[in-house]
Amino acid sequence: MAGLPKRHDYSKTPKIPRPTLALSKSFRVEVKKNKEICAQYASGPCGWGADGDEYLDAQEYEANLSYESSGMSIAEIGPNLFQVTLNVYPSVKDAGDYYQRTIIYKMVNENGAWVVDDVMYADGVSTRKKMAEENAFVIAHPDPDVSAKNKK
Repeated sequence: MAGLPKRHDYSKTPKIPRPTLALSKSFRVEVKKNKEICAQYASGPCGWGADGDEYLDAQEYEANLSYESSGMSIAEIGPNLFQVTLNVYPSVKDAGDYYQRTIIYKMVNENGAWVVDDVMYADGVSTRKKMAEENAFVIAHPDPDVSAKNKK
């Protein structure tokens, strides 16, 4: 893919901002709402990407992972649906498919630009749906320590 950096090592270049995906306006609103609800009602991992890298669907990945080494491929699998496959630990040869990731991006055209409107990981469940379920759960079952802190 032309224009993509071959490698971006965050530990070596902490002042270079992490690459981000362009999100649709409505998806950005849902991500922000999820983050705010998590901050108000939950402690620990809560919110999209809170327990791993939302681009790699992994908590850990090979330190020198690159576009080339990951074996990344991108395919259009339906109208406005793109499947990305990659291996987050390509140097581990005896892991079978354990480190293989499949991520599906639902894209929409907003103001003449294609942007991400939803993400589905290996389980195939919409990130929007997961965030809505998480929001409902943490509101119904707030962490007592967070609730007490927010009342002060």
